[in-house]
Amino acid sequence: MGRRPARCYRQIKGKPYPKSRYCRGVPDPKIRIYDVGMKRKGVDEFPYCVHLVSWEKENVSSEALEAARIACNKYMVKSAGKDAFHLRIRVHPFHVLRINKMLSCAGADRLQTGMRGAFGKALGTCARVAIGQVLLSVRCKDAHGHHAQEALRRAKFKFPGRQKIIVSRKWGFTKFNRAEYTKLRQEKRIVPDGVNAKFLSCHGPLANRQPGSAFLSAGGAFGGNRGLRPIPPEKGIFPLDHLHQCDTEKKGYLDCLKSSGHKSEQCRHLSKTYLECRMAKNLMAKQDMSELGFSGVTELDSIVEKKKDESL
Repeated sequence: MGRRPARCYRQIKGKPYPKSRYCRGVPDPKIRIYDVGMKRKGVDEFPYCVHLVSWEKENVSSEALEAARIACNKYMVKSAGKDAFHLRIRVHPFHVLRINKMLSCAGADRLQTGMRGAFGKALGTCARVAIGQVLLSVRCKDAHGHHAQEALRRAKFKFPGRQKIIVSRKWGFTKFNRAEYTKLRQEKRIVPDGVNAKFLSCHGPLANRQPGSAFLSAGGAFGGNRGLRPIPPEKGIFPLDHLHQCDTEKKGYLDCLKSSGHKSEQCRHLSKTYLECRMAKNLMAKQDMSELGFSGVTELDSIVEKKKDESL
């Protein structure tokens, strides 16, 4: 028995029915590759971007997505070259389709139960698509923009319903307009992040703002979940670098820790949050701080005694 035509499942009815521990035995979707072409090219390489946008609320089968991917990729390789584009499938077939199989042979009425227990078995998968949702996206150079539009026009014939080809105003797959991206790139307020880009904002006290260090750096690259972190003037990005510069020579304690309640002039860029992580554990355990870049042994008792002496 062959696969039921996709026109039988085109309309969206009911709730999403994904694969789960209750819905087992689902066939694998036909489409297995969602990024085609030069997917590792940087964000600056391909400024031009064009989208194939759905103009109907419907189900799109995984077979249709695979056929559209093949058609678009084949034309782009032939016309622009295999190193001149990046194609991305923007929808994933997570919705499971069911079929209540009926027998059509002689004596079938004796073997089957008709509509009794009609909850069918998994037949395939499809993607639930809304109006205005992007199906396919192609980024390339400006010289190959007309080839990308023609490739998406050919991919349109693989889908049911109506679609529109829309040329994006953004730079590649980013969220920035082309003029805005160029301006921010010159100001070094955008950092490339693979096929995308990260924006470096200007949060922080104005007293700490100096030329060349007014913006933020991507804190995710330096560990922790604090997100973006301000760069102190003439200091390192990671707070441990800043602590290392405040380290006393041979006294066994840190000057920057003696004023953790209020920020001193020497450590005005250091907040108490940085003392509650790896450093605090090492201090409580009276371990050697040399692994963090400090000289000598820093113990919590000596810091407490020093604070008591200062209070007196």
